[in-house]
Formats: sequence, structure tokens, C-alpha cells
Amino acid sequence: MLKRILSLLLLLLLLPLPARGRAETPLALSVPEDTIHPGKGNLLTVTLPADGLFRIVLENEAGEVLSVALEEQEGRAGAQQLWWNGTHEGMMAPAGDALLCLYAGEDALRLPVTVLAPDPFLTSVIPDRALLTPDQSAVQVRFAASGAGRLEWTFYAGDPESPLLSGEMPVLSGDSEPPLALDIASAEPADGSYVLSLRLVTDGAASDPVTLPFSVVGFHTEELPPEALDELLPEENAPEDTEDTAAEEPEPPSTEDVPELPAEPVTEIPPEALDELIIEEVLLDDADDTVAPEPEPVALLEDNDQRRYTPTLGSPYAGTDTTLNYWTLPMDITDTAAVWEVLIQPMTVLTTGKKDADRTQITIRSEPDLDSAGVGVVTCVNQGVHVLETQGDWTKIECYSSSFHDSKVKNWNALVQGWVQSKYLKTTTPDQHMGMVVDKLTQRLYIFMDGELYDVLLVSTGKVAFENNSKGIKTNKAYNETRSGEFILTTTVGGFTSDKLTCAMAIRFNDGDLLHQVPYITSNGSFKTTEYKLGTKASHGCIRVQRKSTPKGTSHEWIWKRFRSGSSAKVKLLIWEDWQGRQYLPPESDTVLYYNADGGKLYHTGPTCTAEAVYESNYYKNRYDYDHIKSFHTLTPFTYGELDTGVYAGLQRCDACAAPLRLQEIREFNQAYLPGGDHEPLITEGRTKQGFQ
Repeated sequence: MLKRILSLLLLLLLLPLPARGRAETPLALSVPEDTIHPGKGNLLTVTLPADGLFRIVLENEAGEVLSVALEEQEGRAGAQQLWWNGTHEGMMAPAGDALLCLYAGEDALRLPVTVLAPDPFLTSVIPDRALLTPDQSAVQVRFAASGAGRLEWTFYAGDPESPLLSGEMPVLSGDSEPPLALDIASAEPADGSYVLSLRLVTDGAASDPVTLPFSVVGFHTEELPPEALDELLPEENAPEDTEDTAAEEPEPPSTEDVPELPAEPVTEIPPEALDELIIEEVLLDDADDTVAPEPEPVALLEDNDQRRYTPTLGSPYAGTDTTLNYWTLPMDITDTAAVWEVLIQPMTVLTTGKKDADRTQITIRSEPDLDSAGVGVVTCVNQGVHVLETQGDWTKIECYSSSFHDSKVKNWNALVQGWVQSKYLKTTTPDQHMGMVVDKLTQRLYIFMDGELYDVLLVSTGKVAFENNSKGIKTNKAYNETRSGEFILTTTVGGFTSDKLTCAMAIRFNDGDLLHQVPYITSNGSFKTTEYKLGTKASHGCIRVQRKSTPKGTSHEWIWKRFRSGSSAKVKLLIWEDWQGRQYLPPESDTVLYYNADGGKLYHTGPTCTAEAVYESNYYKNRYDYDHIKSFHTLTPFTYGELDTGVYAGLQRCDACAAPLRLQEIREFNQAYLPGGDHEPLITEGRTKQGFQ
């Protein structure tokens, strides 16, 4: 017996002792008071023993998933915090006892929690106008309510406790029918800025108030000159609600029935240039057979051949490559055969062969020498490059510099030519059945399937702007611009939360830039501060994609599911630069559009649309879930040339089927892109400050 004890002691002495300070951190998960409050921000604290993938779901005792707090994503060793609003894809977690489950690798941890009943809340609160005048003194506000109850509202100037008007109305769960109708004429308000505050009360509980800004003009004063109206419209000066520094923003202003304001001043065209102007004739058929006014120019310069705008416009090597590839392809989405050929071509990338290479960048040198100056950076694995020439161990390449705020060389989205070591070059072949194009000019994502243009989605790419840093100093965020080029989608990141926004189903395409669903406010699941911006620049570099299903059932979730299932692996993504001089060409006047003649307020691109669909329940309608559509409303056709006439003039553009801009919107857009101008002066300024031209 003594020998056995001595043997065991000897064995214990021979076992290696854990190094001091290197004991593995145990897996841990906590939430204040072990409760989840749907509709509110719930702070989850996660501790991981090592870097790796993890996810958090809500389950019942039988292991059935009730809700998803966090899709699978990369995490770092140690403690980290994230917010969850108790919803998944717009659906509240069910009240009652449940298990909050953390899965990290092969490890799992289950925390008993109580899911509380959700507080009432309002979403999709949208007024039909933001300016109120004696001629247009009434406003209708549409909204969606989380449950049946009453809507309380107040209309006031400065003090919420002293409203000019107030009232309440009963509401049902879901979309408002009827909407809130308010006419301020009887109050004869003074000119100035006003606020309409709304809150939902159900079963004694009240939602957080939603406030809408309004301007009132003309009830007590003589008619103001048009230029005075600019100062009275509600300002949009909240910080950007993008992936890096998200913040809640004011409600999207509606432009329906708002008197036309004077256009921004544009650079006057010299008289001698007027001879070169051409006027495009677009006939607008008026319902009353009246002659519609002839539109102003859209494509403005006669010699402005749009097919000369390729990704290498202005390159000193332009014209030396006579093959068809991304770098020589005219940015013309109508040439589907050429676009498809480029989407399925192999492309040249760089790689160091190290782990997480898609988060690694290589400096592009001005000379074939490691000691020479950097002219740009290229991201490994995902980003394609244009090979120009080879000298020994070095290769000269061309690409858009993928400079981020922390990159070694800060040359923001500039088309650069320089040298990299040849040992880093490799060829990769993309998916042969699917490819995508994002055009920063049109803010559309074009999906190609098996050689054909399959569908179109709205996106928001990066918006360059001045922002206040942590010290309150105004800073030029030139690095917010989404970098152009050709890329391969290779890595699923999943959902992530940044400040007050949650970005779902993210796929990496360029280091810190991701393709993901348009974000929602983490605390309440609302898309109200981000969704209305689709079709315009709005992010900090990532590409936001619409969540609403198109008539074909396409959405970002559709892209995500194909990618995750492996049916579309290594999809190639072309990002087209919005070169100065490119023009947003309008549809032909005989292009057929559609609307719901039975009270519809939108115009559409096809005879059916999910925005005019009948769903199985309000839940599916709010998600725009194509699989749960019961039927479609019958839509009536008309032409693009009729869009600014008769009953069609009051229709709004549908954001589910990427309906085209109106002619006036296109005309104003193209003014900013006239050849010789600079539609992104902040990028020019940012490059110049870094020593680049």
C-alpha cells in the first residue's frame, strides 16, 4: 500500500505545473438580474477562454431555439460585452423562463433567465410631409404598433408640457389603419419649428416617445420669399448611424407635397460651352392630354461617352491591356454578357499564407525595393489586382488602395500603380454560377446568375463626412469611402453590434469592410434611422443591403443563405467607382412601371411587389418574408414618361423593388457629377493632407 502511495506522489511530481498567470479563463456568461427585457437594451457579458467562434441563443428546457441573440462570429479571449434587444429578425423573444446559451467551439454554457413581457413600442413612424403651410396644414403619420392600445400625441413648439394641440386615438397591433391625421389650421400657429411627439400605451405601460420635427410657415406672416424656407425645414444634423460610430437619427423627412425649394447653386457653364449641350427629349404623356414641359438636360455633354469610364480611367497604363477584365470593362450594367464574363474570370490576389490573411494588408511600393515609399495598400486573399509587369522578384500591380484609418499608407480609395514582391501573388477562381456588382453611382447591387442579370437590390456604401472625434474636434473621415475594385467573398462574420446598431449576416470582402443587412437599432429592432437611406451613401465603408424581399424573393438574407449553404462559395463582387463625369442615365420614357390603383402610394418596377402583398400575419409583413405571402394586389401599368403627371405625380418610389429615380432627381444628381467638378471634395482634401494627389 505504501509503495502505491509513493508511486502516485512521484507521478504527481512529474506532471507539469501550470505556468503562473497563464491559467485558462473559464467560459462565462452573465446578464444583469438574469432577465431579458425585449424591446430594451440587455447587456450581455461574455468571457471566452481563447480566440474563436461563438454564438448566443435563447432555448427552452427541451433545447428548442426560441430566439437568437448573436449569430456565430469571431470573438477574442477574455471578457467582452454586447447589447441584445431581445428580438431576432423583428420577432420578440417569448416571455417566461428560458436558458440563455453560449456556444464556443465544443464548449457550452447555459444560464437560466427570465424573459419579461415586452414594453409597447412604435416603429416605422413616417409623416407624409415635414412643412406645414395654410394651403397644406394637414399631415398624416403612418406607424406600426407593437400591440393594441391607444396612441397619445402632442404637438408643441418648445415646451412639451404646453402643447399647442394634443389628443389620442385607439390603435390595433401592426400597421396603422387609419393613420394619425392632424390638421393644425385651427390653432393658427406662429411660424417656426415644432415637434410632434407620439407614444403607445397598452395595458398601463407606455412606450418611449417618438418625436417628429416640423416647420410651420405662413399662418400669421406675409408670404416668405422662397429662400427663407431653407432655414425653416427640419435639419438633419445627427451623427451618422454607421457601423463605426452609430447614433440614433431624426425620422426620415418626407418630401411628398413639400413645396419645391431652390436648387443648390451649381457652377455656371461658360457661354462657349453651351453649344456642346444636348437636350434629351422625353415625352411625358399627361392624363389630361396637356403638353408636359420639356425636361432639362440629363446627359449633359455631347462628347461624354459613358463607355469610356472603366475602373482604370486616368491610369498611365490605360489602353495597354486589350483583354476584357475588371480593369478594362466599361461600367455599363446593360452589357450583361461582358459583365458576366468578368464575374467568372480567375483573378490575381496576394497572400502571405498566414492565418487570418484576409485581415492582412501588404504595402504597395513606389519602386521594387522594400525601403521605397508606399503608395497604397492591398488586402490579401479577397482583393484582386491588375498585373502590369514583372522585374525579377517584384511585380508591378494596379488597384484601388484599401487604406483604412489604421493602414500604414493612407491613400484613400485612390487608383495606384506600384510594386509588390512576386512571391505573394496567386490566382483564385470565383464561383461560376453567381456574381455581384455594386455600383457606387447608382447605389444598387446587381445579382447575376448563370450569365443573366437576375435581380437588383438597394444598398448604401460609405459616406465621407466631417465628424466630431472624442475630443469634439471636427475630423474629415475620408476613409469612410467604400473602396472600389474586384473582390472575393470568402468569410462569414455573422451579426455584430456597433454602438447603437446591429448589423446582421455580415460577409467579409475587404479587411474591415463587410457586406451585411441594413442595420437596425439594437434597443428596439427598428430600421427607421437606416432603411430610408438605402439608395444613397450612408455607411462607414461597409455595404448595407436591403432586407425587404424583391418580387423574386431576393434580399440580403437570400444572399446570406446561399453563401452559408455553400451553393454560392467564393462569389466575386465588382465595386464600380463613381468617377466624376459618369452620369445616372434615366429609363426610356416608354419603360413600364406599376402602381396599385386602389389607393396605392408607391410606384414599382414589376407587376407584383412584396410592398403590395398580403401576408399570413403582420409579423411576416414586417419582415418582408417572401415565403409567407398569401397573394399580391393587382397592379396597374403606366410609363416612366407619365410619372410626373396626373395621379402618378404623387406616388413615392418603392424601396423593395429598387424603383428608378424621378427625372428631376436624376437631373439634380447629374449636376454634381459634371466633368471637371468634384463630387467628393472631402476625399480630395483627405488625400492631399496625407501627401497624395
